[in-house]
Amino acid sequence: MALGKDEKTMFAMRINKDEKNKLKALFNDMGLDLSTAVNLFFKQSLAVNGLPLDLKKLILRWLLLINRN
Repeated sequence: MALGKDEKTMFAMRINKDEKNKLKALFNDMGLDLSTAVNLFFKQSLAVNGLPLDLKKLILRWLLLINRN
């Protein structure tokens, strides 16, 4: 049986315990729980058909670091 548009399914993942606690506090300060934050990330990923992040600066820093060695 296929899921309808509004039907929900479970999604489980493993994450570092300390990082999870930091993320819970971070998102709580924004009025979000982890589930809502992850759902926002997933929905925006679908909207942009990729990662909803500007990774250019991160990639440039990474390239600079590996080229120093």
